[in-house]
Amino acid sequence: MSTAVRLTELAPDVIVQVDQRRTPIVASVWLEQDDVVWSEHLLADTGLGSQWLSVEDEDGLSLTLWTPRPDLIAEPDGRWVRVDGRRWTRYERGEANYMVEGRSPYGPAGRCSYADYRHDGERLSFERFGSRPWEISIGRPVPVSAVRAFKDGADAPSA
Repeated sequence: MSTAVRLTELAPDVIVQVDQRRTPIVASVWLEQDDVVWSEHLLADTGLGSQWLSVEDEDGLSLTLWTPRPDLIAEPDGRWVRVDGRRWTRYERGEANYMVEGRSPYGPAGRCSYADYRHDGERLSFERFGSRPWEISIGRPVPVSAVRAFKDGADAPSA
């Protein structure tokens, strides 16, 4: 029997179903900046590569599925960047404190710098945890209705 987990309470070992694909969370990162808190959850590599699911609950629940792009090496040094032949416009930049649970290369806690860009409906994110190199990911918004989370078993997950 499965137990539903609220999307704002995701953590390692919770199973998420995104677009009909089920995978466990192997690490969670909680970030805080000026009393705003959001989370990023590393989904296990199920043959399609690892992905991150971010959860923001500021003005309603917002989910983004991120695909890391280790093939890109760049720094967020302007109001816009060109990636994959497209011009991305920066909409947010800052620093946040973070805490980690699960298997992550970032250590248990620290400081994260980030810069987020948009192009049409997609997102491009630069993140640097501590003194590590910038990590670049491309994300797409995911409707809340397309994601389920549960623990213990794999039957009938619900939101």
